Amino acid sequence: EGVMSLARRSGSAEAQMTAAMRHGVALATGDPRGATDAFLEAAAIAERAGIRPAQAMGLANAAESAIDLGELAVATRALAEADEIGGATGLEQDGVALSKALLSAYLGDSATANSALDRLEADRRPDWTAVQMTTWYLRTRSAVRLLDGDLASALADARESITLEASGGNASTSLWQGIQAAARLRDAETIIDLLSATAGLRGEWVDGVRATADQPSPPSPATRSQRLGACARHWATGATATFPSTTRSPPRPRGTCCRPSWCRTTAWPRRAPTCRGWTRTACFGCSDPWR
Repeated sequence: EGVMSLARRSGSAEAQMTAAMRHGVALATGDPRGATDAFLEAAAIAERAGIRPAQAMGLANAAESAIDLGELAVATRALAEADEIGGATGLEQDGVALSKALLSAYLGDSATANSALDRLEADRRPDWTAVQMTTWYLRTRSAVRLLDGDLASALADARESITLEASGGNASTSLWQGIQAAARLRDAETIIDLLSATAGLRGEWVDGVRATADQPSPPSPATRSQRLGACARHWATGATATFPSTTRSPPRPRGTCCRPSWCRTTAWPRRAPTCRGWTRTACFGCSDPWR
């Protein structure tokens, strides 16, 4: 907040935009909703200043955070705006493509998501010199594979992302996905490795992720099995690592979907005829995710 205040006092649009973008990255492990707001602010500042590539990157980052919160309508609007402004090239265009792939996967279109990621792998990844672009790509591919049920590959991508940058901007979401995949694979040792590698991450959101799988040290076989089973059940019931203590909860769904379809949370897809239970369930049998 202090950096943002100084940037505003400077009167420089570029300084304010940069500060808002970095503020969003800093908030990601503790307050993903705050991060979304910061990225949207960065995009708005860039728009007013006519800095179109930065506007596109802000929107791409905001869309990614919104998807993690289950707010797919927000992500859809952000990416539609990014398409409308044009002017995105290079890394900014790649960022938009990554968020589009993630959104496609959460909307159930894994073919489109995988096709986009394959193109990025072949055409763009060799040119990325910033490690954060590579970890962003790996975190996105991990999420897509997790939704597809390819648990081993999802876990491998999450681990590679964390290995490259264990305290970077994509480490917390990589940890989140890695825990889910490892829990379903009943791989206690990998969960312990993931927790150890990311011990430096700080924030209420990531602490909540970590708490779902935290292991005693050294764990007994019985305790390890019990904790791992609880972790798997936590994710399989559709729980999400976003907590009301750090975010404003959206309204609860109002009942039965317009037609039976896949219902998803930010963590897990499941078959259900109604939107029920968790406050962040979004029904994609409806055009409105909170209908």
